[in-house]
Amino acid sequence: MTTSPIHESVSLILVAQGNQIYLIKRRRDLPIYPGFTAFPGGKLTPEEEKHKADSFETYLEKGLRPALAREILEELHWTIPSAVLKAARYFGSSTTPEFWPLRFRNHYLICQIDQIENFEIDQSELSEGFWLTFEKFFELDNLGQFLLVPPTRKAIRALPSFLAAAQVSIPNFDLRIDPSQEVPCLEFVKNVWMVLPLSRTFPPANRTNAFILPDEVGGHILIDPSPQDESEFRKLKHTLRRFEVKKILITHHHPDHHQYAPDLAQAYGVPLFMSKTTQIFLLKKYGENYLSNTTVQFLKEGDYLGAFRIYEVPGHDEGQLALAPASGIWFLAGDLIQTVGTVVIGGQEGDMAKYMTSLQRVIDLNPQIVFPSHGLPMGGTEKIKTTLLHRQQREAQILDLYLAGKSNDEILGVVYKGLKSELKKYALKTIEAHLIKLKNEGKLK
Repeated sequence: MTTSPIHESVSLILVAQGNQIYLIKRRRDLPIYPGFTAFPGGKLTPEEEKHKADSFETYLEKGLRPALAREILEELHWTIPSAVLKAARYFGSSTTPEFWPLRFRNHYLICQIDQIENFEIDQSELSEGFWLTFEKFFELDNLGQFLLVPPTRKAIRALPSFLAAAQVSIPNFDLRIDPSQEVPCLEFVKNVWMVLPLSRTFPPANRTNAFILPDEVGGHILIDPSPQDESEFRKLKHTLRRFEVKKILITHHHPDHHQYAPDLAQAYGVPLFMSKTTQIFLLKKYGENYLSNTTVQFLKEGDYLGAFRIYEVPGHDEGQLALAPASGIWFLAGDLIQTVGTVVIGGQEGDMAKYMTSLQRVIDLNPQIVFPSHGLPMGGTEKIKTTLLHRQQREAQILDLYLAGKSNDEILGVVYKGLKSELKKYALKTIEAHLIKLKNEGKLK
């Protein structure tokens, strides 16, 4: 396995009046961490980073503090007073997990000021900046208001105790798991856990996001467990020991969303929830006995699973379900959208017209946070909007080529120029799905 390089970065934890903390929100149209709430800061330059080979004190003085001052001037148009910067306390570091494609070792520096400052944020990267008391942050975070990388939440929750003590140990905010025994479990939104077993999914993704939600009657709801083999299945069960699984939801019938789900349902003695269409597809593809030792309960549009409303979102798969809390603040979209690779539409269960309609429906719901089945969650629906626009533009291109007399293979060579040979069969399915939609709309001769 190729290991991604680790870049060095630094973040400012700015505290005013002893209990106010400053946070920024990244723009929703950014390709990396869109819509995430974060501390201001950024990447070190090579000149700054070279000092990490020196002593820690030298790295702090010649690398981290200068980098922080430079980044804050760029992001907030604020010059950190020299006395404040000199008095900054080091608050540990975090390193993005080894399975993440873009990796950083981020260092946290605490600066304290007497009065709240109003900053002019860099609007090319940030949508807003704001001050919150610790108490208000914890209140809003418990309501699911913040999309954060887990170390940011850990740092804020550890901060009051750290500030109150003169001598305390430096925290470590890394994800601490034994990869030989567990799978990663990340909490990007409070009380929404994303579990990432390796799965038999479509490349370039190699993991399917399973989710764990609190059930209103106690215990937890597990969504789309799909470990790729017995070894990963054992690791997933070990990870799930910290939760009390009472219900399992399968969003749709594709194997990277339900592999070993019946086994888990039997092991825990809990029901499997799914759409009626998903059950039909599963039994047709995997045999009439696939679900025979489990209790199956059906869900449809407008039903509730615990406190979460069910939405029917066909297109990628005819029986696909999504869900969201009553507040609508986040939306678990499954395979409607992903931040790793592209959603394939086609085959007997796919429908391009329904897929576009489902995308538009999520856009109209306008959740603040969207969870895909593959890749990182995202703030807002900008990625969904650009995906829908891209599909519409591709369809117009396919229509022009078809009317010009091009075959499907010739359309493939133009629309998907340079595509890897192993992916061409999936691209052909998408082209066929567009042509079926256009034919149904009466746009083909």
